[in-house]
Amino acid sequence: MEGMFLLQGKLAGSAKELEQCIRKYLEISRALEKVYTYASLMSTTDFTNSELVGRSDQATGLYARFKTASSFITPELVSLDSATLESYLTDSNLAPYRRFIRDIVRFKPHTLSQTEEQLLARASEVFSGPGQIFTALNDADFTFGKMEVDGKQVVLSHGSFTLLLRHTSQLVRKQAFEQYYGVFDGHRHTLAATLGASIKKNVFVARARHFASCRQSALFPDD
Repeated sequence: MEGMFLLQGKLAGSAKELEQCIRKYLEISRALEKVYTYASLMSTTDFTNSELVGRSDQATGLYARFKTASSFITPELVSLDSATLESYLTDSNLAPYRRFIRDIVRFKPHTLSQTEEQLLARASEVFSGPGQIFTALNDADFTFGKMEVDGKQVVLSHGSFTLLLRHTSQLVRKQAFEQYYGVFDGHRHTLAATLGASIKKNVFVARARHFASCRQSALFPDD
């Protein structure tokens, strides 16, 4: 991953150097995606397992390090003048990456300096905090108890809740609804604070990148 730093400042040199940088970036990105996906999915099997959650956190941190190491790519690429970039794109070696490059160039109005991009990349792990807090609450700490259904004790959970809402008995449906959402209501202040932190994060990033709104910031990557 540290090899990405060796490519910094070389994107404008030639089409060959640009191709080498993008190939290296995608190679590391795809490998990290597998590591992150595996660790993340394993943690979802039991959010109370500190070892599994720890591995997921390590993968998140590793990805943040990669984003920091590669944060120079977008500023360097968008700083190329149009004529130079178009001449590079005629190179056959860059043919597989033309869409990737043009997608990056789209972000030119919302790209910051290399120092600022690096700072935002380093903060990405911090920005994930609200989501991690909600996940811990929702998937590890929340317990919904049991309820009697058709003469049997049934554990109320995220999975059984949707099934119980389809039960033929209105009383069962009512109890399931009130018991399930009663847990959320009992943590409403923590949930509100978590949502507030997430909104503030989105507002900060949108303003930092000169978007008119959080909605524009969220939808822009989809072209």
